Amino acid sequence: MTKRVDERVAELAAIVGEKGLILPPDNAAFDCGYRYGNGKSLCVVRPATIGELRDIVRLSFKRDVGLVPQGANTGLVGASSPDRSGEQVVLNLGRLSGVEALDAVDRSATVLSGTRLSELNAAAAPHRLSFPIDLGADPSIGGMIATNT
Repeated sequence: MTKRVDERVAELAAIVGEKGLILPPDNAAFDCGYRYGNGKSLCVVRPATIGELRDIVRLSFKRDVGLVPQGANTGLVGASSPDRSGEQVVLNLGRLSGVEALDAVDRSATVLSGTRLSELNAAAAPHRLSFPIDLGADPSIGGMIATNT
């Protein structure tokens, strides 16, 4: 790694802490898509709050770091995989999850982007509700929105 890379990774680590940063070789599972895409990332950053996400995006702009957004990485189009340069950062939103609000009367929910379909359905079940989509996978709601699923 070059000094510039070390500084970028260190700054990302300062934002998300030890639990939010995955370094090579432990990032290999995030570098490959479910079916397509086989790249090499600099690291994987996993924000747990909207504030961390904001700070990561600001830092990536300031440091000219390419971000590859990734939800549950269950997609079939290869769009959540980094290229082979080793310079891109996978921005995995898996820790940014949870059902923030569920309105059974209006049948609406507010969820964070990393929330899995199964989590949403588990929160809706006590109200005899469900999100009636069966994809054969357990995608993140953010990924479903991003790919117009």
